[in-house]
Amino acid sequence: MKKKQKKADGLRKRRGKWYARVYFTLDGMKKEKLIPLRTTSKVVARERKIEVDRKAEDIKKDMDFTFPWLSDEPTTKVKRFTLETACKEWIDKRKGKMRKSTIEINELSLKHLTDSLGRLIPLDTINYDSIEKYANYLSDRGLNDTSININLRTIKAMFRYYLKVGKLDKIPLIEQIPIDKKKPIYITDKEFSNIMEIKWLDSFYKRVFFLYRETGMRLNEPKMSVLDGYWIDIPNESKGKEERNIELDDHLKSIFIELKEWLKDGYGSK
Repeated sequence: MKKKQKKADGLRKRRGKWYARVYFTLDGMKKEKLIPLRTTSKVVARERKIEVDRKAEDIKKDMDFTFPWLSDEPTTKVKRFTLETACKEWIDKRKGKMRKSTIEINELSLKHLTDSLGRLIPLDTINYDSIEKYANYLSDRGLNDTSININLRTIKAMFRYYLKVGKLDKIPLIEQIPIDKKKPIYITDKEFSNIMEIKWLDSFYKRVFFLYRETGMRLNEPKMSVLDGYWIDIPNESKGKEERNIELDDHLKSIFIELKEWLKDGYGSK
């Protein structure tokens, strides 16, 4: 009869490979976390488990580590929770609970965030200066204050979620840009999502509404503007009296071209 492995070993063998067992208590119940040791040798497994044991208390606090046998690094390092991972997990958490159009709005805001700060920046290192950099990035792309505020609300919601679940001890100050009361009132994310869900509304108009929302362009600006590569050049004949430039991504560029063709050909109602 095969001898049953003792739990006191602190090891478990699964599919021929050894794992270190780290025990902890959560909500009054005993749990365990398995750390892959990447070996079929029990002797090597015991040696590697010594290194795991050194980090056991931190592992119990939900910290992740990259051990030498799990990477090309010669030493054990804390595995940081990156912005890229945070964005993906937050979006995955919202899918199925939020409307598809809301998810798409959130994804674009987070894409702007990773583009401006970098995908691999640890989430807990993002501070007020980082948020300022993000807001400036959006402004440099030609977004107006109203559109920037919409993006800021999205990332604030994500940071508050990770504070709630214990992934962050604190969150950076994320302030809305003051909007002059004389400026047009913008619709909320929920209201915009409702518009995107209208079944009888042609998808062309939904794309156009999305373009206006993301660029902050005024009603007549697409007609007078010129596309130069990925940049929209808006002349000073517009209501703002100042020439503006707005950078587009591939998706927004395709919508803008479609709208310009529609305006040129005079289709009337689509």
